[in-house]
Amino acid sequence: MKKVLKGLGNIGIVFLVVFILLLGYSLIQTVKQPGSNANVLGYQLMNVLSDSMDPIFHAGDMVVLSDDVDSVKVGDIITFEQEGGTLVTHRIISEQMTAQGTVYETKGDANNVTDEGFVKGEDIYGTYSFHIPMAGSVAMFLKSPNGWVVLGAIPLLYVTIVLMRKLYVQRREQSTN
Repeated sequence: MKKVLKGLGNIGIVFLVVFILLLGYSLIQTVKQPGSNANVLGYQLMNVLSDSMDPIFHAGDMVVLSDDVDSVKVGDIITFEQEGGTLVTHRIISEQMTAQGTVYETKGDANNVTDEGFVKGEDIYGTYSFHIPMAGSVAMFLKSPNGWVVLGAIPLLYVTIVLMRKLYVQRREQSTN
């Protein structure tokens, strides 16, 4: 049983380290290019800020977007830039051919009306691949000053526990001798 718990703890630490590295990479990219999102192996991570796509995903979730935007079609969920620079993740409900190319009409699944205006192909950031429930809330917290304190405290807590355990084992061995 102890080996199973130790193995699960090690797996948890690996996932935490990978998550922290991805978050760190994302933060560095955001600082280098404000307003951009980090692209890792053709995927982008975006935090969901509203419930407009309920029940697919909710505010506080994190969506993973593929940068393959060449073959979007009606029914796909896309992230696009609206006028003013706001990024929105909604479903394509229709497409039209115009003199400037194909444009898309979009709508949030939970919304009663379609989005204002049409989305041009060059305004599409990515297509929805999957989402991670509540990961957006975690990422937003970790980017905050309190989150940085927590990120610093986790390794310190781990080192403290390891050292305390080592001291406990040494004292127990000394008392049995």
